Amino acid sequence: MKFLFFLCISLLSLTVWSQEEISVPPPPEKMVQEPEIFVIVEEQAEFPGGMGEYLKYIETHLVYPRTASEMQLVGKCYVSIVVEIDGSISNVKVIRGVPDCPECDKEAIRLMKTMPKWKPGKTGGKVVRSRINLPVKFG
Repeated sequence: MKFLFFLCISLLSLTVWSQEEISVPPPPEKMVQEPEIFVIVEEQAEFPGGMGEYLKYIETHLVYPRTASEMQLVGKCYVSIVVEIDGSISNVKVIRGVPDCPECDKEAIRLMKTMPKWKPGKTGGKVVRSRINLPVKFG
């Protein structure tokens, strides 16, 4: 009987001693989900004044890189942008750059980031984020 008593006491003390304080991690913060980016929309996003004004903007604000000028490089850089629901530009990426001219690609990105706000695209009568691919001509 003594043996059984000591065995129970030993097991009980082991159980109490081996239990650690369990900490519960805080709940994960709410995931902020960005609105979907549409590629196909019913009403395409538009530069203020239309594509003619876009081309004028590019022509007047483009700074031709010195290395490209020295090497007499010409070409087009194709850039992807996202027009946000407020008309601002985000997610600027070069899709296809001017061969042998990384400075041209950087200039195209700079130019896109400095554009004025666009008229955002619409789908189902609702303003949406939309992706557009645009050319930037050098030379």
